[in-house]
Amino acid sequence: MDLESLVTGLLYLPCDGHSNLSEVHASVLLQKKEDWQQALGMHRDEYERQLKALAEKLLRRGGSADPTVAGSKLRRAFLKRQEDLDRYHEEYQKRLTELCARFCQESSRETAGRDTPDAPKLKGTSEYLAQTVGSCLQKAMASLSVIQPADPIEMLAMFLMHFEEQNKRRKQMEVDRVRLQLEREEAALQIHHQLQMRSEQRYIRLEQERRKHIFLKRNSEVQLDVPIDEVPETPREFIREVKEHAQQTSGAVTPSGEGRVLVDAPDSALYTIEEGDIE
Repeated sequence: MDLESLVTGLLYLPCDGHSNLSEVHASVLLQKKEDWQQALGMHRDEYERQLKALAEKLLRRGGSADPTVAGSKLRRAFLKRQEDLDRYHEEYQKRLTELCARFCQESSRETAGRDTPDAPKLKGTSEYLAQTVGSCLQKAMASLSVIQPADPIEMLAMFLMHFEEQNKRRKQMEVDRVRLQLEREEAALQIHHQLQMRSEQRYIRLEQERRKHIFLKRNSEVQLDVPIDEVPETPREFIREVKEHAQQTSGAVTPSGEGRVLVDAPDSALYTIEEGDIE
């Protein structure tokens, strides 16, 4: 494909009167760009083929006489062809970008030239249509220009009906989403309320157990504070005290009781103790 004819054809793409590129024009421009890239790839393949042929030619010419000179020539030729190919690619990339910008400017200029004196009156209507069914009309017009049906009105009506059904379905989905969100929030509130009630009941039960424990502890302390009778001394200790007291009083003996010792016991109590017990 000739690149010059391809670039020239980009200037004469059809225009539908819109300031922006429609989907059809965008697809056409994209196809042209792909064709241009394919053509550039063909030229790149051609350059690579020429480079290989040049390399073989230089190798054959150089022979075994001076391989260094042949290698340097091959390297210089290869670098020169590579620079030419890169320059070729940059040039046509720049030209394609300029042509795309020029196409957009011409499209907007033609749209501005088609304005009529009644345009201000229709401004509100056009804005309303753009806000309500703008996307649907764009798709419908693009499909009409590509398909070109026998009855375009019927096809346009079909697009509008489909667009209306989608809007109804979208609104219903939004209503369902809001309803489900409210149900989720209500369920979450109920769960939170139940958890709060359980927490309060648990706190009340723990508080009751704590008070009961404190009450039982206080009662046990009161019972332990009751005075306990003194435990009497063991007989062995008592006997030792009596023996010490008898030694101090030099062992008074009664006339009729040989072998018996009378000792004054504490608390004015008289105790009779056998000598064998004292020993």
